[in-house]
Amino acid sequence: MIEACSKWGPRVSAWFDGEASELEAREIRTHLRDCGGCRAAVNEWGAQRDLFAEIQPAQVSEVALARMTRRFESGLAAEVHGMSTALRLWTTAAAVLLLALAGSFVADRVFLPGEAMAATPRDIDQAVQEILERPLATVPAKSQ
Repeated sequence: MIEACSKWGPRVSAWFDGEASELEAREIRTHLRDCGGCRAAVNEWGAQRDLFAEIQPAQVSEVALARMTRRFESGLAAEVHGMSTALRLWTTAAAVLLLALAGSFVADRVFLPGEAMAATPRDIDQAVQEILERPLATVPAKSQ
């Protein structure tokens, strides 16, 4: 494409790819009749398209397509099964952790002693004094 037609480049490319509207296609065809540079570019693109068509693989047979579909579906099924197994394992682990935390909370509330109140040294001394002032209990003698 020559420099004077640089504004036509994107439009001609879109037309070549089949992306232009009918009105744009008419304008571009008129331009191509008058512009040798754009015609040469379109011819070059056509030659490249033909080369690419030669290296395209042949159409896939129905048997091969069915085999690929089965392999894809079995692989997908295995992946989904693996994900569901992993999800079950993570759910089980979360449940075990939740039970352990709940058990720890319950054990803290039920089996451990209640709150311990710290006493002042004066209260401790008074409690010790009361214990010391109690009368001694007589212990009955064991009979032999």
